[in-house]
Amino acid sequence: AEAAGQDRGSALTGGCEHVFGIDVHPVAVAFARVTYLLALGDLTQRPKNLTVPVYLGDSVQWDQEENLLTAEALTIDTSSSPATLFAEPLRFPRELLDDPANFDGLVSEMADRATLPKKGNKLPSLTATFKRYAVPEVHQPVLVETFRTMSDLHTTGRDHIWGYFTRNLARPVWFARPENRVDALIGNPPWLAYRFMPESTDQAAFSQATFRRMTSERAMWAGAAVATHQDLSALFVVRSAELYLRHDGRFGFVMPYAALSRKQFAGFRTGVFQPPGEHTMLEFTEPWDLHAVKPSIFPVPPSVVFGIRSSTAVPLHAAGQPWSGRVPKHNASWAEAQAGITINLAVAAPIGSGVLS
Repeated sequence: AEAAGQDRGSALTGGCEHVFGIDVHPVAVAFARVTYLLALGDLTQRPKNLTVPVYLGDSVQWDQEENLLTAEALTIDTSSSPATLFAEPLRFPRELLDDPANFDGLVSEMADRATLPKKGNKLPSLTATFKRYAVPEVHQPVLVETFRTMSDLHTTGRDHIWGYFTRNLARPVWFARPENRVDALIGNPPWLAYRFMPESTDQAAFSQATFRRMTSERAMWAGAAVATHQDLSALFVVRSAELYLRHDGRFGFVMPYAALSRKQFAGFRTGVFQPPGEHTMLEFTEPWDLHAVKPSIFPVPPSVVFGIRSSTAVPLHAAGQPWSGRVPKHNASWAEAQAGITINLAVAAPIGSGVLS
């Protein structure tokens, strides 16, 4: 931004409109938001309405209907028991989600005002709220009905999460719209073996049954002797590319070293995934093999896989670019680690048939 001669405000706005984060764990979100602010540095001096675009959300979208976000609205079901089976949903016009900071502020204020006492059966006014957040008149009746539902939820003691839930649910679903997909995805997905996943229950969206169904649909389920070693990380990468990455967009994810060669990742390495609906093809490029870097970065030896979302698939091969050496400490910066690291040209390695647990 400085090289382009942009002023402070344009640089801050540009950064926050182009770099986003999502995580399912609130502590990770808090850390990432602080890191984001530190990265912005002096740009954050006297900002106006700064919203750090890191959201608490379910990136895999385990249990979300495809039509949760339609061309008209984001619709959130508020029923959580037979007694509230016919509760009205919360509806937010689709157009309002296009400005994340404005949408977050609007939802937060509506949630706060929904806790105010009614005068008789009359709801608190939203006139000033609509003006403050520039809500078009055509969308106001929908939001008034949503506000009425939020107020009713508060009256019945069920209001404590809806504003927070709405703001964070909206962003992953919004990013998954074809017109909002991103140019690049990076991350460190959860490494969780099938045997440690929760068994299927009526309440849990994420379970062994759901994982097996989703991996089977994408021809990633290995079964047999390696079934219990199947890992969530592979599905996470595929699902993230499927939902959020545009055609020709690039990705890089930290993965278990086993992803390069072991049977439980064989379906992942094909780069071909054809679930019901939109199919995904990945062109894998040369991975990094980090298992010889000491001390070990993770409890399980790691790698990093890279690729492009494409109309053709290029399989991921076991031969990766080997990194070796010793770093002075855990959580070392690259400047601290670089002197002790050797990066070699990729050396062909046979594709293993064993299981790395």
